[in-house]
Amino acid sequence: WLQTFLKRFEGVIAVSAETAAGCIARGVPEAKVSTVLNACDTKWRDEKDPEFTSWLQTEHGVDCDTHFVIMSAGRPVPRKGFSWFATKVMPELPDNVVYVVVGPVSGAPAAMRFLQKFLPSALLQSLSHAVGAQSDYIRLRDASDRPNLKGRVVIAGPMTREPLNQMYLHSSVFVMPN
Repeated sequence: WLQTFLKRFEGVIAVSAETAAGCIARGVPEAKVSTVLNACDTKWRDEKDPEFTSWLQTEHGVDCDTHFVIMSAGRPVPRKGFSWFATKVMPELPDNVVYVVVGPVSGAPAAMRFLQKFLPSALLQSLSHAVGAQSDYIRLRDASDRPNLKGRVVIAGPMTREPLNQMYLHSSVFVMPN
């Protein structure tokens, strides 16, 4: 049904080459797909707010003074690699390294987690795409609950502009594992 729906549009604007390729793979004619990359916002501040570190510690248990903070931002979808990074890389890093993922958290994960028990992985993935659920959120949440990663993989959820800006400024490094 998705292919039929997408073909009805006069055009599709994708925000990355990967998204454009995904549209084409799902049957949208290449001539109808345009790519417009996300823009850079130059109005963000570059001064660290010292009160943000207190907030981050209180809300998420992350101490910028004692932790090496690795940050990722975006929707938790498999192609971005957040859960891969959490499960494959974080266990190999020293205990003072914390991985903070900032981004939307879908209301669907509880239902998807329930369905995960019964559905084959490929079907769960297709269903996640169809309903717009961030399917990697389930794996990321599971990783954050593992005893060896508890408190080291932090799902911060969505942030408004200024806290997000501060998160970038207070992080030791930003990674996009994909």
